[in-house]
Amino acid sequence: MCSLLCLAGKGHPGSGQCFDCASGKFSSEGSTSCSSCSTGLYSGAASLSCSDCAAGTYLTNSATSVEFSAYKICSEGTYSSPASSTCTVCPDACVDCPTGYFCPELNGR
Repeated sequence: MCSLLCLAGKGHPGSGQCFDCASGKFSSEGSTSCSSCSTGLYSGAASLSCSDCAAGTYLTNSATSVEFSAYKICSEGTYSSPASSTCTVCPDACVDCPTGYFCPELNGR
């Protein structure tokens, strides 16, 4: 029996026809199914891979899409690295950023 292989960003749920992966899912070339993004990552529809959340933001659940604005911004006095699922309280060594800005370096707040 032959198996249907789909183009990247597509999968088939046993239907014999390839469909775009839903937001929050991805697939590589030659896949048969779409996989969910891990916690801290997101994707749009028909994605080849998942992307990291930006530093200073986080996602608490997997299979999320940026279109749904599911990401959260870390509160004052906390930070996150890219692809984080939580924010961490800044140690005393954190550097204050001006209001309305973010610090791209580690330990910025």
